Amino acid sequence: MSTLDDGDVHALPRGGLWFMTPIGAVQLGAPPETLKDTLPTKDGVPRVIILPARLVDVDRGVASADLEFPIYWNLFVRQRPLIVVGTAAQRDRVRAAVQESLLGPVIQDLVADVAPGRPVPDLQREQRWFRRGDGYRNGLLDLEDAIDFRAVDEGHGARVDDGGHSLRIALEGDGFVVELDGTVVVRLPRDPPLPDEEPRPASRSVMAAPFVPPRFGITVLGRSHGFDPDPAERTTGFVLWIGGRGVLVDPPVHATRLLKEADIDAGLVDGLLLTHVHGDHDAGLLQKAMEAGRTTLWTVPTVYASWLRKWSALSGIPPDELEKLFDFRPIQVGAPVDIHGAKLIFRFTLHSIPAIAFEAHYQGASFNYSGDTLNDPQAVDAIHKGGGMDDARREELTHFDWSHDLIFHESGVPPLHTPLERLEALDDDVKARLRVLHVTPHRLRGRAGLIVAEPGRQHTIELPVEPPPELRVIRNLSILGHTRLFQDLPIARAADLLRAAGEVHVRAGEQLIRQGDTDDALYVVTAGKARVVRDGRELKVYGLGDYIGETAVFLRRPRNADVFALTDLELLTVPGDVARRVCAATDVPRLVERHDRVRALDAWSLLEETTLFRGMTSRQKNHLESMLEPFEIAAGHRLLSGGGVAHRLPLIHTGQAVLCDGPHDEAPTSVAVGRGVVVGDAAALLAGTPQAEGAVANGRVTGFWIWRDDLDAFLVENPGIRVRIQPWTATSATTTTTAQGMARMVTEHLGG
Repeated sequence: MSTLDDGDVHALPRGGLWFMTPIGAVQLGAPPETLKDTLPTKDGVPRVIILPARLVDVDRGVASADLEFPIYWNLFVRQRPLIVVGTAAQRDRVRAAVQESLLGPVIQDLVADVAPGRPVPDLQREQRWFRRGDGYRNGLLDLEDAIDFRAVDEGHGARVDDGGHSLRIALEGDGFVVELDGTVVVRLPRDPPLPDEEPRPASRSVMAAPFVPPRFGITVLGRSHGFDPDPAERTTGFVLWIGGRGVLVDPPVHATRLLKEADIDAGLVDGLLLTHVHGDHDAGLLQKAMEAGRTTLWTVPTVYASWLRKWSALSGIPPDELEKLFDFRPIQVGAPVDIHGAKLIFRFTLHSIPAIAFEAHYQGASFNYSGDTLNDPQAVDAIHKGGGMDDARREELTHFDWSHDLIFHESGVPPLHTPLERLEALDDDVKARLRVLHVTPHRLRGRAGLIVAEPGRQHTIELPVEPPPELRVIRNLSILGHTRLFQDLPIARAADLLRAAGEVHVRAGEQLIRQGDTDDALYVVTAGKARVVRDGRELKVYGLGDYIGETAVFLRRPRNADVFALTDLELLTVPGDVARRVCAATDVPRLVERHDRVRALDAWSLLEETTLFRGMTSRQKNHLESMLEPFEIAAGHRLLSGGGVAHRLPLIHTGQAVLCDGPHDEAPTSVAVGRGVVVGDAAALLAGTPQAEGAVANGRVTGFWIWRDDLDAFLVENPGIRVRIQPWTATSATTTTTAQGMARMVTEHLGG
């Protein structure tokens, strides 16, 4: 879609509904990057945004009220606030979120963010400099300059009057009614449609070989910024590879999809690094955390706390629940931090909210990332002379280190970003080692010697290093340690496995295992993908860290499926007798037997059809499969008792169940549920509270029991799935008291 037509309601490619009025463009919902959809149309950027019921689509981990860039456009280009229409309950939540991303934390105590003995910068002093303006209240930008909030509730509409026209937006039933000059012109749902996020398949040339990460290097996922109208460009984010393991820096929205499209196994990326909470840097963080297991996150405490406040306000999820998604590793500016064997040193940049940059040193090579910053000595001098910073800070900001082997430097419109002229004036030797990002790529045309960062696995930059001799051993031990079968083994037993393990390489298309064979070996995938086929039907695809052949090894049976290399494949192979000896007197053989019974009933495809578990990785599915317990229940028998505390819930495989009201299931309803449905309230199961409804088999029903203790243990390792099933994720109307109180607390600090 290149332009939007007047008089029509458009479903935007990135989500949300848009229509034009004489007062200006109106948009329901604001998912990330929808500015790309509206910028190409004259006056297409919305003047009015109607908030959906859900400010975050928690199932996807994506905001549906990402107001930051529409605010910037209206504020700095049109010199007016963005008009935001929402319920009175949403007002404080939106203000709390915008406070963090537009103005930064109200209170900034950076002592914990800076190494002892290092000077603590006065970032709020610098931020006030950026907020100055003659048109603002008290000469400083505040929330009232940025947002004009109009409350709408049942029986009370919001009005916008301008240019002799009157726009009225009201809640009516399950949606919004929009009137122009007294006439209904549009009816809208409470929540806008969101696009399908299934990844496009990687090209055959990409699929031919697995991605082997560099020992030290960078893969760029996005190189642009929030105002770039090019739909092919992504906001800036990249993977920093250290010792073959990836740290995702400022994940763009749909970062996991970008990895899949490039056929980079997401399991290779086991950490996140957040530089600041502007929307074009943090939009994909919640999404990435929810799509993986508990994820390591590195940043300074101030940025982490700001992200928690922002996303708790938007999502309604209490901050302490969001914290469960991460293994947070606080860093301190000026203190070296070891990440996967590299030494990273962080610093605060010159920006409108707290933001960090870093340099990384590994095996004699180095990389410097500018982060978002105004790196312009003349501008720094002007701010210093105007009282915006002290002498020590000026000295730090005017001496950027250009000596590193590779430099990623941002550019953009001053005063928040570095002008291209500053980079163009650098020596040729520096520009040869420099890659520019956070920039509209065509702006580099004609800029002598400047090279734009190129996204995609084919443009991965590798910095030559000498690998330590133990690197491969450490990597293989890490893979075995994260494999479900072996993760609870003592380190001595894991070492026995590793000593006995060999390495196998299989070319794409070749067969690894033949159905019916009786060979005795267990395999663990260390690179590439394998497809499992039984009787000509593909059952599943395995990737990094998945194990193959455990049934034959532990149950002493012939191979029950064919296995082919989908890509070039690398595996560890463990002799069967070693695997059995190492796992003797553990739960592994029992788990394998239980898992085998579940697999025979096609639980894998069933899980993919189940809303709670859809989209899991193969490793997560394997884990969940191993917990399921098959059942078969005759017609009229109870699957779940209403009014009682349940210890397990049924997942229906075949047949149907009828839901019942009342504590003894005496009042069957007309609601029948079938395949792929988890019957009952999973949140109540976990909390140990009574089930609101019961269920009775309507004919023969087969399926799997999900036991509370097993599910709880699974969710501890996979907290993103826990977030999906908690009651606060339903709509803004079910926002928890904790989150509302947090939003009010921030708002009170604002004096609003």
